[in-house]
Order: sequence, then C-alpha cells, then structure tokens
Amino acid sequence: MSANDNEDDVFETASRFFEEVRAANGFESAELKAWLIENDFHQKVYDQMVANWQMFDQHGADPAILRVREESLADARRAGASRWQPERPTRRGALVAGLAAAVVAPTVVATWYFGRAKSQEYVTVNGEQRTVTLADESRVFLDAKTRLRVVFEPHARNIQILAGRAHFEVAKDEKRPFNVTVGREIVTAVGTAFTVELRGGATSVLLVEGVVKVNQNQGSVATQWMHPGDELLTNQTGARSLSSGIDLQKAAAWQSGVLVFQEDTLADAVDRMNNYSSTKMTVEGATARALKISGNFDAGRVERFVDALQTLYPLSVTSSNAGITIRSR
Repeated sequence: MSANDNEDDVFETASRFFEEVRAANGFESAELKAWLIENDFHQKVYDQMVANWQMFDQHGADPAILRVREESLADARRAGASRWQPERPTRRGALVAGLAAAVVAPTVVATWYFGRAKSQEYVTVNGEQRTVTLADESRVFLDAKTRLRVVFEPHARNIQILAGRAHFEVAKDEKRPFNVTVGREIVTAVGTAFTVELRGGATSVLLVEGVVKVNQNQGSVATQWMHPGDELLTNQTGARSLSSGIDLQKAAAWQSGVLVFQEDTLADAVDRMNNYSSTKMTVEGATARALKISGNFDAGRVERFVDALQTLYPLSVTSSNAGITIRSR
C-alpha cells in the first residue's frame, strides 16, 4: 500500500467497484482495471473480497459458512457504527461494511474451511468475466460461460476445465505442479502463464510465458513441450496440431472485452458473440454459416456486430422477439 492510500478508502473503493461489477453481470469497467493496476494492495483487497464473496455464494448452506457470514455481518454492524457514523446507514454503506469485513474477518476461518474442503468450482454465466485468486496466489481469468473445478492437494494443484475458456497465471511452486485438464489434454506447469479452452469437444492450449508440457489422459500420444507463442489444438478424436508464432496480444484481446476474428466462419463468430449477450443470434443457411469473416468486435455489442456484417458482407439481418436472424442476401 502506498503512502497516499488510506486503508479505509481502499476498502470502500473496492466495495463500490465490487457492487458495480455484480450489478453489471460481471463486466469490469476500464476505471476498475486502472484502479487495480495502480498498486498491488488495491488488487489484493479486491481479489480477496471477490474470493470470500464467492465462498459465501457457493457454500452458503454449509453451517461453517453460515457462522462466518453471521460473524461478518456482526463485524459489519460494528464497522458501520464506528467507521461510517454519524451518517445514517444506507444499503451501500452496509454493503461496504460487509465486504470490508468479508476481507478482514474470515481470513483465518476461510483458510480452515478450504483446508477441510479442498474442492471448489468457479462458474461464470452469459456475459460475465471474472478474475479469481486461488489459495496458492495463482490468478485465473474466466471467460463468459466458463466452469472449472479446483482441487489442491499437498503435492499437486489440479484444475479441470468443464466448459469454456480460462487464462492462468501460475504461482511458482516446484514442489506442487499445477495441472490443468482440458478435454483429453493435461497441461502441467510450475510457474507460467497460459490459456486453455474447451469448446464443442475440441480443446486449445496457448502458452504465453514459460514452458509447459502437455500429455493426453488416454492413448499413447507423445508428450508435447510448448514454448511462448505456441498453440496446441486437439480435436474430438485426439488428433493434435501445433502452431507457433501466435500473436499473443490479439489472442489475449478477449480478456479486455474484444473478440478478434481472422477468417473465422460466421457460425463460429456468432457462437462466440452469443456468449456475451442476452440477445441471441442465429445464422440460417449453409452458405451464410460457412462465410469467412475477419475483424475486431466488442463483446456484447450485438448491434454494432450485425451492422458491420450487413455493411461488409452480403448478409441480411432480421430482428424479432426471439432474437436476430442472419441470412445470405
């Protein structure tokens, strides 16, 4: 924490941003991202706030967590009585106090709880992206409609991608390898950064930093070592293809809310766009579905996407209560 930071102000700002993100279905504003990178303390407070709130959400019926929630609420009331008085308590003030208490109060209890229950799932819904910090200080950025399971053991850190896409920044721990299972593939790292995706039974592994090895959990396929800029694609049958020299900046654009298409079929592009919007698009006709498109598009901005399609390609668009239909002209 810098000399210019007041701890109470940091908690209050983090709480405000947290409330905004929840209200916006997980969308993280540019203002929040700028605040997080100002210093490590901002990021630490916000990440712990998110992690503890997820613990409450996911295990809220567990008696241990109910006790933690009751204690946190009591701490919040005490904090509200001292820190934010003489102002009259408001819904936002109560939330700020509660979230601040969620960062400070449950730390020991949360450590005890997850020492007992070592399996945890993280899920994002349509239009939601989320960053979580795991117990080992590794960071995971989950794309929309992603689900993963985390199981930390004394000698290994195991993650399973059940759906969607996630980017990992792995905390170094040579005594506990970090294993990510995605489809048939098992990615093993110690301290590195990479992105994995499970989509339609096929998988991709993109290495950003460091070195990883990839093995398959069935068959006799050889171990694949990967270096930064390598991307390993595996289809539903287990067949692999390795590409090198991937543009990592473009490949990471989705983490900033931008989808980059390079000769993707319209069907695939629409399928990705649908992950970020409640307005669903469908593509009718084999010709339209196979049409190759390129460009950068803001995730969730369906209107701009379809306007560009009609301008750049021989396509027509119709809207109804059921959504948007795209056809060849």
